[in-house]
Amino acid sequence: MSGLPLSGDHPMHPFAIDSQGNLYVDLGSATNSCQSQNRMPNVPGNNPCTELETRAGTWRYDANKLDQHFAPAECFVTGLRNGEGISFDSAGRIWATQHGRDQLGQNWPKLYTLKQNANLPAEELVQLRHGSDFGWPECGDRSSKPALNSATAARQRIEADQAAGSGANAMRQIGFGGAAYSLKRW
Repeated sequence: MSGLPLSGDHPMHPFAIDSQGNLYVDLGSATNSCQSQNRMPNVPGNNPCTELETRAGTWRYDANKLDQHFAPAECFVTGLRNGEGISFDSAGRIWATQHGRDQLGQNWPKLYTLKQNANLPAEELVQLRHGSDFGWPECGDRSSKPALNSATAARQRIEADQAAGSGANAMRQIGFGGAAYSLKRW
């Protein structure tokens, strides 16, 4: 695989290969929150966020094909700021941990306390479905709905998934960082 973006805040590209030979590659965002001046106080985000054309998502390729080149058209999901952990459950569904943006308290001190900064937005465990948009950079702060950004709410969603027979329980056992680590501790 050549031509992957290598600059910015998230130059690493975690990947996973499924049983059908699909190669999933995460391309984390180049910036923290698509600001014109990255990580600077009170600088709004770009609208539209052109990073989404080539970053902040997961791309899918053929793991059995040689000499492949990065192509924006191969985007599998978008709006995923930095999907670090990628794995599959026993049903073959693909999951990733999402690292939410940083520095809300430092960049927006009139809106967020340093305590909120430590918890907002929460790291997430997401199921990757072709065409999904996870909302970065517009979405992530759910401070107006505190229950949605709490570990309790996340646990409730996972328990509901377990009751419905989904593969979330398998992810609890993987424990590969971020949200998955939090889930593992329950």
